[in-house]
Amino acid sequence: MVAIGNSLIKGIDTQEVINKLDSFYAYEMLAMHFNLAVHNRLEGQAALVLDDVLNEKAEESLGHAKTLADRIGQLGGAVTGDPTQFVDVSPIERFSLPPSNSDVGRILSYILEQVRLAIRAYGEFLDGIREKDAVTYFEVLKVLQSHITNESDIEAVLMKE
Repeated sequence: MVAIGNSLIKGIDTQEVINKLDSFYAYEMLAMHFNLAVHNRLEGQAALVLDDVLNEKAEESLGHAKTLADRIGQLGGAVTGDPTQFVDVSPIERFSLPPSNSDVGRILSYILEQVRLAIRAYGEFLDGIREKDAVTYFEVLKVLQSHITNESDIEAVLMKE
């Protein structure tokens, strides 16, 4: 734990911050797994169009998870270590795969729904922590910006269809 650094946190319980960051960590780990699982099942045109993208997004999600885990560690906490608990801990209600393995539009629409859930959860958290923990705020803001970029990219592709 970083005692002086953590003394900058005002008006919010550090454990509350750790719990929320852990929920985001769980989400990012699920997103990584999701991208790899969908990639593994791709068929037809989707395999051609989404092959590299899903691998990149899996790596991006793992990077986000590492960022969150590092901040959790700085705060004196630990991430959820049991992957079977990720859905329960994360801000999503369930984990499932898209209904199609070959329809690019359906796969991307499903991914877009999940990204939007994350954006809402990250945004709500940032609203509540903005004035209370600047370090966490800016670390999480970077992750949120990445998700907003993903949302925009997916929307652009879907509009072309």
